[in-house]
Parts: sequence; structure tokens; C-alpha cells
Amino acid sequence: MLPSMRKTYDAAFKARVTFEAAKGEKTIAHIANEFSVHPNQIRLWRNHLMEQLPELYSSRRPQQEKAREEQEAELYRQIDQLKMELLSGSINGAQVLFGISDKAWLSIRSTKSGQG
Repeated sequence: MLPSMRKTYDAAFKARVTFEAAKGEKTIAHIANEFSVHPNQIRLWRNHLMEQLPELYSSRRPQQEKAREEQEAELYRQIDQLKMELLSGSINGAQVLFGISDKAWLSIRSTKSGQG
């Protein structure tokens, strides 16, 4: 038996189906038959729409997005700082970064310092 491929729907299609369900003019069963989508999927999309609608008109939304972007920028800054600390000569950092064992690292170090 072949594994069933999960159907994927583009955003425009989901919007059309969800809008029909939200209007309430047709039953979910009728919409499911019309668009060949399982009724439970339509209910999920409609419920998601109804949950998200209040945020669409919220004045806090831009503030939340700005705070998220600032937090993301700070996290990337911290990642860059940690990368630099790893690359700045830390033995353990170089070992982790390049996947070098302790024995190989000691061999590299002794060769560089002229001891071996």
C-alpha cells in the first residue's frame, strides 16, 4: 500500500473556503463537498480565523511585532557574540566548532608551537 500524501492548500484557497464557512450561508458539509476538503479541516480553519480576527484590529499588534523583532535582533546579536568567543582562540570552542578530538587538538597545538 502506498503511503498517502498529505494534501497542501495555498493561502488563497484556504481563505476562500474559510470565508465561505464564516459567512454561514452554507453548511460545513456543503462547503466540504464543494471544495473537496474534509469538514474537520474547514472547522479548524474557521476557528483559527475567528480567534485571529480580534488581533487584526488590535492597536497592540504593531507593538507586539516590534517587541518580537527587537527580541529576535538581540538573540542574533548574542549568537554572533558567542561565535566570536568560540573563534577567538578558545581551545574547547575550536574543538567543538571543528569537531576535533582532544588527542588531535593536542597534536595540532604541539605542531604549531614547534614542539613536535
